[in-house]
Amino acid sequence: MKSVVALLFLLSSGVCGHHVYEHKAVQHKSTEDHKILKEMVRELHRIKATVKDLACMAEGLGCPGQPETEGTDCVRDLFKGIDFPGSDFRQVLSPSVEHCQLACTQNSLCQFFTYLEPTWTADIRQYYCYLKRTPTGQPIVRTNRQHIISGYSLRHCKD
Repeated sequence: MKSVVALLFLLSSGVCGHHVYEHKAVQHKSTEDHKILKEMVRELHRIKATVKDLACMAEGLGCPGQPETEGTDCVRDLFKGIDFPGSDFRQVLSPSVEHCQLACTQNSLCQFFTYLEPTWTADIRQYYCYLKRTPTGQPIVRTNRQHIISGYSLRHCKD
């Protein structure tokens, strides 16, 4: 387990670090250590991408290939069967899509969200609400996916 902790320390140091550490040979004490390490490495990569995006936005810079604008339109619609993959900065458990939208609206960084319905069967992430943000205020990608509902913050809506 010490090798897992050491690897995580190396991965977590520096926002712009390279991915060479994840390819280093690591002595695993058990299969369970290996599973834990793989999941932690995946989570660290998600965190590093989010930190880079947020740091970029805090500096007032757009990310490569994206304009430096933020959406200010009021979009009340919920998009059933539509996923906005990526751009997550936080995930929360939410009892309903309406609660997820409220969580997004109340978070000053959140621009849009994706909610995994109770009928989601691809894994055990039912009721997960992913709060999202991009420099443009719009999802980078939209994909069709069953048992998912996506939508926007209502912060810019009047009433």
